[in-house]
Amino acid sequence: MNNISECLICFESCKQNILLPCKHFFHYKCLETIDFRNNNNFFLSENRFNSRAEQLLNSYNSRAEQLLNSSNSRAEQLLNSSNSRAEQLLNSSNSRAEQLLNSSNSRAEQLLDSSNSRAEQLLNSSNSRAEQLLDSSNSRAEQLLDDDDRRTIRRFYN
Repeated sequence: MNNISECLICFESCKQNILLPCKHFFHYKCLETIDFRNNNNFFLSENRFNSRAEQLLNSYNSRAEQLLNSSNSRAEQLLNSSNSRAEQLLNSSNSRAEQLLNSSNSRAEQLLDSSNSRAEQLLNSSNSRAEQLLDSSNSRAEQLLDDDDRRTIRRFYN
């Protein structure tokens, strides 16, 4: 019985061999020289073998192109989806930032108005108190002047 590493045509060691679907090893050159058309135990003639190999290669290339196109299409869809989502998030963030800014500006205006109002109240209260103190001082000054005038008049008549 032959070793699995031997060509079943020339029975030499197969360093560069072909494994056929029947699980036999052959030299490629040995297969080229034999016509297998009429024997079902053998594979195919060289032309049919090359034709079949070409068909398989074309089929694999076609399938590879389909998979590549499908992958590229899916990658493009994912990229577009990611870009769209990124734009949505950016718009949402910008909108939220705008809302916060408007809210902060509104709150700042309220605080400023409140501070201005309080400052006006304090200023009016201070002015009112200053007027009261001024009136009180004037009244006291008049009393003192009146008292002083009375003393002066008393001295004059006494």
